[in-house]
Amino acid sequence: MSFHLGRPILAMLGVALVGGAAVAIRRPPARPDLEVWTFAQPHADAYAPLLPDVARQLGGGTGHDPSVAVRVIPNNALNVRLVSLLMADRRGSDLPDVVEVRQDAVGRYLGPPAGEIGFLPLNDLLATTGERTIDTPAAAGATGWAARSSADGKVYAHDGSAWRPAPSRPAGDYWIDRVVRARFAPYTKDGQIFGLPHDVHPTALAYRADLFAKAGVDLETPTPGGDFVAWPDFRDRCLRFQAYWRGRGVADRWALDLFAANADVLAALLLQRGVNLVEPDGRVRLTDPATAGTLAFYAGLVAGPGRVSADSVTGGADAWRRDLEAGVVCGVVAPDWRAADLRAAVPGMAGKWRMTRLPKFDPADAPTTTWGGTMVALPRRARDPARAWRLVEALYLSPTGTEAQLRPPLGILPAVPDAWPASPTVAAGDPLFGGQRVARLYADLAPQIPAQHLTPDSAYAVAALGYVLSQAAADLRAGGTAESPAFRQKFTAWLAARQADVERQIAHSRLTAGGEREAGPAR
Repeated sequence: MSFHLGRPILAMLGVALVGGAAVAIRRPPARPDLEVWTFAQPHADAYAPLLPDVARQLGGGTGHDPSVAVRVIPNNALNVRLVSLLMADRRGSDLPDVVEVRQDAVGRYLGPPAGEIGFLPLNDLLATTGERTIDTPAAAGATGWAARSSADGKVYAHDGSAWRPAPSRPAGDYWIDRVVRARFAPYTKDGQIFGLPHDVHPTALAYRADLFAKAGVDLETPTPGGDFVAWPDFRDRCLRFQAYWRGRGVADRWALDLFAANADVLAALLLQRGVNLVEPDGRVRLTDPATAGTLAFYAGLVAGPGRVSADSVTGGADAWRRDLEAGVVCGVVAPDWRAADLRAAVPGMAGKWRMTRLPKFDPADAPTTTWGGTMVALPRRARDPARAWRLVEALYLSPTGTEAQLRPPLGILPAVPDAWPASPTVAAGDPLFGGQRVARLYADLAPQIPAQHLTPDSAYAVAALGYVLSQAAADLRAGGTAESPAFRQKFTAWLAARQADVERQIAHSRLTAGGEREAGPAR
């Protein structure tokens, strides 16, 4: 009997039936006992060597070590999938046990009322686990630390010079006191902490020490009359540096690499001044005098006659690397992760770079800021949050976990100060920076980072500020000057318009029903 559509179609149907049957009876791969989702391959690479020991630690010597896996999912895909799972109230094995969320996406998860956020509040876990211990009262410590001695079981407090008995203290410090306190702020809502900070990202300034030295320009001596370099004075030094090289025929050499098309660096400098564009109470600060003044100054750095920046990184990683190697770009605002990018981009430039503290606008400004970050969270309805927290402690907070973060190629400062003085990486000189102890500088700056707050509308506010920055830069390129009253009048109006936009966005995200309350699912 012949098949009416012909033998080729019959063969294709047969293959489809056999293949479909195989798929139907095939068992899906076993889900690991514990799974971490991350958006960053370098994070996964840093954790991979730790996983066997972490599994043994979680197994507790029972011989039944849990399987632990780290799954890398591109950032956008991770957030789309996770938001969908949380909004659908999925639970158990459908969810990761631990998930890393990039800071610029945190706001969408913290939009609902605190009791409806899909992540587990960590306050109780942070306040009852991770008690600090010391082998003996001769151990290293820092002012204000409390620890239990494993030698005699007593609690001691450190007074800045030594550990002293503290009989009034019931315990040593727990994680809530052992993690950089300011770093909890972006992941907190209504007093509930929904994420552990993976990092601190203190920010300094990396610059080509060899080229600045040839130009006879010193970037580190404080501005006369103060104990810091003031931003206007720093700009003038950069202009002298560029004038030196232009006088020798090097026209395309710029002191800095600042963004002219987005407000990421500008927002970090505003945070240095204590300005969160959207405060936790919903107050928008785009028209704040500090915001306006900083924007006007920054716009003059990236455009106009006072320009000192190339904005090279917007051309992509390869263009940035070429410009670094050629000396087109000679300075970078550098949180620790960007210093790691420098090491990866220009490994052949050892000894040519140096790191220094950021300039400041006012004496009250912090000597650093923070830029970027990752929140480590536990889904509220995950399989076993208690065991997931033990995984977090082993992978992110233990000495082996924190040292893995500090070591290249990741090269970031963990948010656990106990790890810094004991780390060989912090103590070591950095070859790219001529042996300078760059990790030590970051560790010195980390306790001074300003408090950063994130809301569901923070990213929208940063984008609005970036729009005004683009307008201001275009005006300066067309012949305007940052100091002119006409320029000030224009960008003040632009800021006011964007402030109104952000305030409308915030109002739109709220429902009024017998009083104002937060909207339901996170956007």
